[in-house]
Amino acid sequence: MNVRRTGLVLALLALVTVSLCLPTAARAVGIGVGVDVKGGTLSLDEPDEDYDFKATGLNFVLDTNVAADRIFNYRLALGYERETVEDGQGNRDLKIDRMVMTNTFGFGVVRTAPFRLWIGPQISLAYGYDSDFNGDFQDFGIGIGPALGVNFNLGPVVTLGLEAGYEFSGYSWETDYDDGDGTRNGFRGAAVLLFRLDDNF
Repeated sequence: MNVRRTGLVLALLALVTVSLCLPTAARAVGIGVGVDVKGGTLSLDEPDEDYDFKATGLNFVLDTNVAADRIFNYRLALGYERETVEDGQGNRDLKIDRMVMTNTFGFGVVRTAPFRLWIGPQISLAYGYDSDFNGDFQDFGIGIGPALGVNFNLGPVVTLGLEAGYEFSGYSWETDYDDGDGTRNGFRGAAVLLFRLDDNF
């Protein structure tokens, strides 16, 4: 697979997704920023090797239902993360810059004026790049997994959101002289600060 071309497709897909969400922004919506942390195991098929990874990210966040008494919400998190990959002994240290789009489909199981508890699946697309590797490194991943979150409404317009989940990802990578596939599985936690526009219980 051409990872660079796939990364461009991801960027176009992100722009299309945001443009589709803009009509929703004319109605009730939450817009803000978020930070996330990730950690888990990256397993390569060939060579058969496992690595530990940790990542932190900063995102633009849009949510179609933060506080209203409706069951469904769609949350888009689009941003940048910095990932460190190393083997179990810490002998290999690879730092990757990555663009990530996370799509969350939430279903409110508890809906009150002070807070909303939701659960649902997340689907993510990610494109990474590191030119300091011995041969330019690129990767692409598609992930899916469950997520649980809660929104605390701090006033008429501000909401603090916390979420946690586990992601199972298929993973492809390439350098100037090699390529391969594998899996990238691990936990994800996030905190978001949202400003609500006409979005109240």
